[in-house]
Amino acid sequence: MENNTETANNSTSFSLNVSIVAFTITGNTLEILLTKRNQGPFRDAWELPSSPIHHEESPDTTVLRKLEDLTRKSIPITHLEQLATYGAPERDPRMRTISIGYLAVVPNFRKFEKPGLEINTEAISIREIKQGNIKFAFDHETIVNDAIQRIQSKLEYTNIATRFFEDSFTLSQLRNVYEAAWDTSLTPGNFQRKILQQEGFLKPLGKKLSGDNKSGRPAHLFVSGPEENLSPPLKRNKPSE
Repeated sequence: MENNTETANNSTSFSLNVSIVAFTITGNTLEILLTKRNQGPFRDAWELPSSPIHHEESPDTTVLRKLEDLTRKSIPITHLEQLATYGAPERDPRMRTISIGYLAVVPNFRKFEKPGLEINTEAISIREIKQGNIKFAFDHETIVNDAIQRIQSKLEYTNIATRFFEDSFTLSQLRNVYEAAWDTSLTPGNFQRKILQQEGFLKPLGKKLSGDNKSGRPAHLFVSGPEENLSPPLKRNKPSE
């Protein structure tokens, strides 16, 4: 009779982690939260916030715990989704490690930076990353690039741009999210027309924010509406040089 029992010698211990690509926008710059390693392997390289999943936790709960550990505060996460699972045998030289990649949006992360941000943790622009100026540990560059492609794509057909705000926003502030993520310029009039033509995509508050634009005319305030998808999609231009 064939023995289908796996022997102990063939079993392999492994670690199940989460790795978090947390996006925020500062000014006109889309940034990702990264931590510089202070020990080997990959000493002085940058890594994503990562953590083993505790026995009593769901992966989503681990993400929230890890980001709160970094800032020592409860921070708002307005969007969270699983990106992919990364489990190549050689991705961690210490042991077999499988990571669930997450994409998160954290509005106004800079206000949580100080005091109390874990040492060597910074919000780094995706432009620096895409220019090859950042040395990554493990396979975290792959995870980051997957997340950048995902968020750039979802901006075309979903309301993820509105998740970069904790509350209300103007159309110019919303347009800035697209321009920062796509690294391009959008014509204000065309953008406004396309966005406002999407029924239920934005909800006007009937309030205005003075001093938002150069003309000094008060800008209308909006929040995200019940419609989560853009149809037809909002197409991006070619990246600026």
